[in-house]
Amino acid sequence: MQLIISFLVKFETWIYLLAAAAAVYFGRGLFIYWRELRTSIFGLERENARRKLNSSLSGLVLVGIIVTAEFIMVSIITIKYPSQVILATPTLEIQASETPAVGLIPGLAGTSAITPQLTSSDNGCVPGKLEWVFPLAGDTVSGKVELKGTVNVTDLGFYKYEFKAVGDPSWTTIAGGSMAVTEGALGGLWQTDNLLPGEYELQLVALDNRNNTLPSCVIPITIKAP
Repeated sequence: MQLIISFLVKFETWIYLLAAAAAVYFGRGLFIYWRELRTSIFGLERENARRKLNSSLSGLVLVGIIVTAEFIMVSIITIKYPSQVILATPTLEIQASETPAVGLIPGLAGTSAITPQLTSSDNGCVPGKLEWVFPLAGDTVSGKVELKGTVNVTDLGFYKYEFKAVGDPSWTTIAGGSMAVTEGALGGLWQTDNLLPGEYELQLVALDNRNNTLPSCVIPITIKAP
């Protein structure tokens, strides 16, 4: 289920574009065959036009179902269950705070893939490039939280944001995205009601389109009971 949702989120624009093209195709056929049906005189002609008309109508209904399903999965389920939206990269092991290494581009011996260098603060955040807008370091949050930030790095591949309790070695992914964001909502809502009140950390991780992990932006926050 998680992989399906991630796929639908990542290719949301293409799905809508293909659905629009299909709707135009079937809509045009519906109009043409409807006219044929009205002008048909012989029974065989009318039957053939009716069959094509029903086929175009079925295509339009199918497109409508696909668009509705895409909207529900992306716009409703990902808000209610934001932790399901993880842009998975099976061949890449993401290290939360590891400094990106310079690797070789396959097929180009001796040529290095240059990782963009960002001038960051001690917590890895870069103003205007990779930073939290809400909450800020030291803030206290509770209930449903709409996380906001900036992810505007060169050659952005995708980003994700995570949390963990202070002292816990493991990060839990909340959600992610692939479009640049400037001082805006990162997508979805973070439900903190089911977390124990206490000290936590939020991490914003970005990767470029060559799958190089950039230094992550980490801030401390406090979660309190609602």
